[in-house]
Amino acid sequence: MGSPELGKFVSYDMYLISTPMCGTFLFLTNSKHYIDVIMQPGIHSSFSETGVEGLVLGKKMVCVTTRGSDYSAEGPMGAYDFSRALFEIHIWFGRNL
Repeated sequence: MGSPELGKFVSYDMYLISTPMCGTFLFLTNSKHYIDVIMQPGIHSSFSETGVEGLVLGKKMVCVTTRGSDYSAEGPMGAYDFSRALFEIHIWFGRNL
């Protein structure tokens, strides 16, 4: 399975991710690195002939992000909220919703 940290990740019942949006409309590099570490084939998801298969099933995840402006869908900066979209994609791959 890789490192002991990945074993810990898989054993958790719930995940809480908290990160601010930074000036590039994404999230901090340490948050991106964490996602890159856990999104490994066989840990977070796998691929088969039928497509993506999520491996993080039956677990809850809460993503808390902060921003310095109104990045709601209706707000003036909503189109620039790339961090939320990236988290949603990563969650989808793990759960295969």
